[in-house]
Amino acid sequence: MQPGKEGGNAVRAPAGILLELLYPRFCVVCGIGIARKEAFLCRSCRDGLEECPEGVCSVCGLPLEGKLFPDWTCRECLSDPPPFRKARGALLYRGSATAAIVTYKYRSSPWLSAPLGKILSQAFRRFYPDAVYDGIVPVPLHPRKRKERGFDQVGMLGAELAAASGLRLIRRGLLRERPTASQAALTRPERLRNVRGAFRVSRPGRVRGGSFLLVDDVYTTGATIRECARVLAEAGAARVDVLCLARVGEGNA
Repeated sequence: MQPGKEGGNAVRAPAGILLELLYPRFCVVCGIGIARKEAFLCRSCRDGLEECPEGVCSVCGLPLEGKLFPDWTCRECLSDPPPFRKARGALLYRGSATAAIVTYKYRSSPWLSAPLGKILSQAFRRFYPDAVYDGIVPVPLHPRKRKERGFDQVGMLGAELAAASGLRLIRRGLLRERPTASQAALTRPERLRNVRGAFRVSRPGRVRGGSFLLVDDVYTTGATIRECARVLAEAGAARVDVLCLARVGEGNA
């Protein structure tokens, strides 16, 4: 045994225990105490995170139960093609994913941007391994809502992805011109009307001719994503792809 090695371990171990006692960490879903190395979910709730499957719409990424092949196109994309090339979600928006994202957005938990951003970055490597972009464009919050929440959750996710991928984050690529009603209780047609004209490109010269990755937290009906992609396309973007932390499936859209 090397001199001092045992003593060094003896010092480090109590320090770690003291850190756990002073700053305990709890699972953001079930509330059970967890080891700090587990980040934000206990093992059981972490196992409840479901990656989006391979069987999704080739355009909008809609997961559909029973579809095991990746090259089908959903009815909505066939009848009303979106203004983006491709959209994908990291997780299915249910179970642990829903609880974690709700905590992140509505319970003042900006620290979750790091572990959730890691999940988003893993999905980027999975779905867009060879894609080249001129920048990441986060779906923006209205300043009023950002002030209420105390942080911009999508902007922080975009920053985590930019750091992991080496892509440039265009923080104010899109601006939200007016506040919009919550989309949660609206039908799809109401959602489309609600966000129409709500966004604009801050500097069209930065967008013209470029390829961009549009980032959001949750893709539900796609109304917000479609409007943001439409505005980017009208400003001259050559290609827009989409990556979201979670994707609502056909059964609960």
